[in-house]
Amino acid sequence: MWFAPRETEAALSLLRLEPNDSRRQFLSDAGPVHDPANPAASSGAYGLLRDLDDRVSAVHVGPIPEEDRRRFSTNIEDRRGREA
Repeated sequence: MWFAPRETEAALSLLRLEPNDSRRQFLSDAGPVHDPANPAASSGAYGLLRDLDDRVSAVHVGPIPEEDRRRFSTNIEDRRGREA
């Protein structure tokens, strides 16, 4: 699933990276893999980080325990579950 073009272009612009299909695809595939049937198979997410020396690198975060994932999620369905 590709990110919305506006979000992708904004992210690459913030990182001062030239937009190209490879970078767009990386951002599209960067989200975590979540398998409620098999939490052990879930993975963390990837992102891009620009450091203080102006270097850009891919970073990996997670996996995050399911309870924490639900607690911190901004996904509308997760938010509704917390409010119920």
